[in-house]
Amino acid sequence: MTDARANHSTSAERTDIVVIGSGFGGAITAYHLAAGGAKVVVLERGPWVPSDEFDQGFELGTSSTRIFDFVAGDGMSVLGGNGVGGGSVVDFATMPRSPGFVFERQRSIGRRMWPSVITRDTLAPWYHPVTEALPISRQSWDEIPYPGGLWAAACNHAGRTANPPNVAIDTSMCTNCNWMMSGCRFDAKRSLLLNYLPAAVSHGAQIRPLHEVQRLSKADGLYRVHYNVIDDEDYRVSTASGTIDAKIVILAAGAGATPVILQRSEADLGKMPHAVGRYFSGNGER
Repeated sequence: MTDARANHSTSAERTDIVVIGSGFGGAITAYHLAAGGAKVVVLERGPWVPSDEFDQGFELGTSSTRIFDFVAGDGMSVLGGNGVGGGSVVDFATMPRSPGFVFERQRSIGRRMWPSVITRDTLAPWYHPVTEALPISRQSWDEIPYPGGLWAAACNHAGRTANPPNVAIDTSMCTNCNWMMSGCRFDAKRSLLLNYLPAAVSHGAQIRPLHEVQRLSKADGLYRVHYNVIDDEDYRVSTASGTIDAKIVILAAGAGATPVILQRSEADLGKMPHAVGRYFSGNGER
């Protein structure tokens, strides 16, 4: 994978598409766009940590404290990934296919929570290519670790069933070290670092870690992305800043950062919908 970590340009530049965030939303989109011939730049706030640098511990300054982002808000807080690969680096690689009733839930808002165009049927054609790319398999009971077996036994005792989930894990490489949440040192977990991101780079996409997007504006009929280059150790410190213009911007910065970027962009892009950032702190801080 070509490393663009040294590219800290502060001059304005132009590209076809800027993708903000390198997690599932950003990485998969960047790959398909780059494969289609677009010039793609991916801006990622967090660091680019190779698998052999993932630490099995939570001491301050280790990779575990660098690849998470915690956002505290009014009524809602979010713990997400903070690094190239986003949440795929710190998740548990469980890959269930959501049943249809999930998309029909209404809860307290009195109407369908998902947009009408998103249903289980509209998503169905996309599950298969993702399954091949990651790839995804189902563990047998012989491969389930001890805690999973205890949970299954407890379910059985309560008269319930438990089924092994689909996972994006190469079980032949997994050591059951129980440190999956701090990054997989053994490349057993099929994070985006091993598939969509290198595939995007192979088609010419640039991935720039430690680039924290501040806001969006418009310039000469294009979108202008304003970013800070941040310090690798202290994310409160900016070492440079710059802008990049693009025809299209894909905002895939996660539940914590996406609404904040939109709120900061209101002065240039116009008033955002009422729901944007509604359950986060209204002061625009991350």
